[in-house]
Amino acid sequence: MKRIIYFFLILPLLAACFEDKGSYDYTDPRPIEISGIDSVYICNLSEMLDITPRLSENITDAEYDYMWMCYDKDNLRKKIDTLSTQKHLSYKMNLPLSSYRLIFACRHKQTRVTKYTYSSLVVQSSFSRGWYVLKEIDGSTDLDLFIGSKKTANVLANVTGQPLSGTPRYLGFTKYTWLNQETGELSDHNKCFTVLTSKDLSVIRISDMKRLAGFKDLFFETAPNCNPSLWFSGSEENGFVNDGALYTYTERNGELGLSKFAYPKDGGNAISSVFTKNATMSPLLFDLKLGRFCTSFKTPDNVIILKDEANSLYKNDFVGYEPVYFGFLDEGMWEGGKIYAVLRKQADRSHVIVYIDGKSLVYYEPSFLTNGITKIARLDAALMMNKANCFAQNRKFEMMYFGVNDKLYCYDLANALEYEVKREDGQPAIPVGEHITMMKHVVFDYQDYQDPNVKENVDRLAIVTNKGNTYKLYLFETVANKVKNAPIVYEGTGNPKQILYMSPYFGDVFVCY
Repeated sequence: MKRIIYFFLILPLLAACFEDKGSYDYTDPRPIEISGIDSVYICNLSEMLDITPRLSENITDAEYDYMWMCYDKDNLRKKIDTLSTQKHLSYKMNLPLSSYRLIFACRHKQTRVTKYTYSSLVVQSSFSRGWYVLKEIDGSTDLDLFIGSKKTANVLANVTGQPLSGTPRYLGFTKYTWLNQETGELSDHNKCFTVLTSKDLSVIRISDMKRLAGFKDLFFETAPNCNPSLWFSGSEENGFVNDGALYTYTERNGELGLSKFAYPKDGGNAISSVFTKNATMSPLLFDLKLGRFCTSFKTPDNVIILKDEANSLYKNDFVGYEPVYFGFLDEGMWEGGKIYAVLRKQADRSHVIVYIDGKSLVYYEPSFLTNGITKIARLDAALMMNKANCFAQNRKFEMMYFGVNDKLYCYDLANALEYEVKREDGQPAIPVGEHITMMKHVVFDYQDYQDPNVKENVDRLAIVTNKGNTYKLYLFETVANKVKNAPIVYEGTGNPKQILYMSPYFGDVFVCY
């Protein structure tokens, strides 16, 4: 709603962008029709954007003034940019990586009657779309990128001359405010990867893979010892865990140039690296020392233990357990969802699945930041799920995938049933002899609120197998309790750690961990 309001506030300003040159006869000109302008343009950085509008046959160019303008749909606080005052647009693209509203204005010189034509413009780079794999290679950290038939191996080493130091731990996303020390210019809303390794944390701008900040740059005060384990972003908070301590800042601070952390939140000295959240909910975290589910919110300066209430069905008490995996069944950006937490009992290595109502983590719900546990299911010792080394929650259905060696399995969370997942033709999902090392169900469902022609839909079960120093990335379509035949398969070198799908439309509201 806020974006739409801003849009209508902007519209009256567009007509004022032309220079006023005198008095006018306000007789309406002949009707004008404009063609030759597409509804959607996708342009890479440094490429030319060329558009030649065609006017009605009875119109002469000399009768009109022209202007090409655009505004950033992801950051409506920024001013409207004027690209050209010529009818023909020939613009070498240097706008920040984002999604824009492109406007062609054609104004009759005598009457000032103006005709507007609107398009969507996506500014991207060769790095702004595709499947990223975070990997270890020769004791260092790098990224591989796959899109269509194209593979870009060792992206960081190729762009910067060297990989990141340390072994990989986590790949996150954030919008980062950056002060260019050479020019003094403050640049906000930079879409960036946060790459966590055993030795550093790097904020890397996706458009050009430039490293904007390292671990020590992210603190107002002296940085603590570097031991990062997770990063999250969202509409309310950005945060990360370092050496068990939780640090956060709000994006509103980031827009003011304060994309930095102060002191860790009180009570957060043993936070697990296992967590989940979507863009609008507070993260579900786990305190290893207390054995409690906990969270963080933008206002309190302490980690919040999800409190038991009189009507709580189960106690938030899991002393002696450690988290293995948290899965999130998304039910809408503002509706929360269902969370499934797999916990392992340290004494006997048995497992339980804790069912949690995600609405307890959505700030406008009455149950906000309370114990939302609805069920605890203890896994039978005979189930293969007890042997799983990686998991992936189906984002649309109550199905949790997991891997055991070269076998893909699924646990039906609604009916407590376990079965092997095969292809539609009955063949194993993964070829015999390949070791499943990680998986993730990726759903990216984007549609422009201004232009129904702009949409991007991704719905894939991504599975990575590892064999020696090579890996394969399988992108499956799912159907019922099977996966479809003929998945997309990519191959790379190194030991894979994490998968992330990136799009030029991607932003904080689409992040689901």
